[in-house]
Amino acid sequence: MKHDRADAVRDLVTRVYALAQAGDFDSIRPLFSPDFSFVEADDLEIGGTYAGFDGYLAIWGEVARRWTAVSSRLVDLTVSDRGAVGIMELDVVSAADGRSYNLEIAELFEVADDLTITRIKPFYFNTRLANQSLAL
Repeated sequence: MKHDRADAVRDLVTRVYALAQAGDFDSIRPLFSPDFSFVEADDLEIGGTYAGFDGYLAIWGEVARRWTAVSSRLVDLTVSDRGAVGIMELDVVSAADGRSYNLEIAELFEVADDLTITRIKPFYFNTRLANQSLAL
């Protein structure tokens, strides 16, 4: 693994997390490749592949519609020269039932040669709980 490249991947993914948490989606746009996709497992309430930057905005729209509050914490970040896996804890409030949920996820980031993100793929530790929180 090339340390300079891995450091650049770490900086890229850390920046995406910070910008997303701040809601600065305009600054995220150039960090994604033209063929970017966000892939949620098909068995989730929001399952499917969201293509391009418009797809990224669409998944955030779904999240805003289904969760009235979201707080996230990056617990760990493991990187290589080709991507990263971020371990996250999410505290969310369901729009459907008003209950609070704590969700643990791992997010896979795939990174192109030009240091743009080509794909984000989250894995929920407890999909039953995730679906319960996402249901409308």
